[in-house]
Amino acid sequence: MAEQMAEELANIWSVKTDEIKLGRKIGEGSFGDVWTAEYRDQTVAVKVLKIKADDCTNEQLQEFTDESQLLRSIFHANIVRFIGTGKTTESKPFIVLEYMERGSVRNALDNDYADRPMERHLQVKYALDAARGMRHLHRIRRMHRDLKCDNLLISGRGIVKVADLGCTKIAPKIAVDDESGDATIRGSRAVGTVLFRAPEIFRGEAYSTAVDVYSYGITLWEIQTAKNPYFEKFDKGLTANQILERVIDEDARPEFPSHCDNVKLKKLTMSCWSAIPHERPTFEDIVQTLEEI
Repeated sequence: MAEQMAEELANIWSVKTDEIKLGRKIGEGSFGDVWTAEYRDQTVAVKVLKIKADDCTNEQLQEFTDESQLLRSIFHANIVRFIGTGKTTESKPFIVLEYMERGSVRNALDNDYADRPMERHLQVKYALDAARGMRHLHRIRRMHRDLKCDNLLISGRGIVKVADLGCTKIAPKIAVDDESGDATIRGSRAVGTVLFRAPEIFRGEAYSTAVDVYSYGITLWEIQTAKNPYFEKFDKGLTANQILERVIDEDARPEFPSHCDNVKLKKLTMSCWSAIPHERPTFEDIVQTLEEI
């Protein structure tokens, strides 16, 4: 099966190995590493699998295939642009993406706003850019499932774009409820970053696109505070498991520092991380609210 999938991938690889000149590593994960590279007189980002295609499991190859196929089908100003796929001389598959010069929003928060909050107009702009990208994903019935500031990248022109769509791989299994119209996933394994996951995922319930809205709420809190989620609870000595118990059982959420005085933005944040999924706004609603702000 893996060999057949590798062969199918070979048929869609469109970037020749000798056209890519890798530069420095800018990201690392369990699945693959991200490098800068030069490709046809432009700087790009290249996501390289850590193992050869023939040695990949079916799941690993499927995840790579799903992400590359999804990216090639998306054209949106607030989603990182797909350029092509290929494989290295060591037969490791890679995806070529546009290079986002300013890195992630999380890096910006850590490096530029460690001692002060981000300017209010930038908070709204970054939040709106991210919401527009997520609105498009939901319009085409895709869940991101790992939304956070680490996965929001900033271009040289200051445009924020949604990145790292690897966790959308089970999107074809989304079922639509005839009564509510909501898309839900049943029996799916938990994915994404733990402190950004919606409570219904931890409870093993069927979940919908509302889980992305919950993660967006935590992300919006990040943008306003320039802090890591639940930092105040970690500072009090709580473990991640203890925090999660409070999130699930007591509806605990990150606390707002005193300098977060944008009432409308705070209200939007809290509505996004509501414990009740159908009470969360959609990204259509979120974009409208942010445009009004």
